[in-house]
Amino acid sequence: MPEVERERPSMPGIDHQLRSAESVTAQGLSSDAAVVSQLEQLRHLCLAVCPDCLVQRRTDKKRTAVIFVVPALANMKQDKNLMTVWPGARSVRLRIMFPKPSPREEALDQAKLSHYCERMLGLLINLGNSTTST
Repeated sequence: MPEVERERPSMPGIDHQLRSAESVTAQGLSSDAAVVSQLEQLRHLCLAVCPDCLVQRRTDKKRTAVIFVVPALANMKQDKNLMTVWPGARSVRLRIMFPKPSPREEALDQAKLSHYCERMLGLLINLGNSTTST
């Protein structure tokens, strides 16, 4: 009898370890396929801005958060996140840490993807300037 090949995930899910955002998937963070799709879209957006971006899952005020971290700042206690994302039951909320002071958490808006990209690029430029000036 031939052995049935089981489908194996090609990448691990996002967990509580800081890992390369390129090497993980958002599967398992929500049972809603639309939410997983939005999370994957944001992961790819972060990678387009910061190809070596790191990602980590954490519990934040009794809800799951996914943080995207600039590698050069990974060891800092604060101000290291490029973006924080909260997967909800049917939608995704996010906060991009630029411009300062930190903007509030907002619902993902597909029409603002290029705006999110610009804000993340602005943050990376700011971080580059602040790390080279110290």
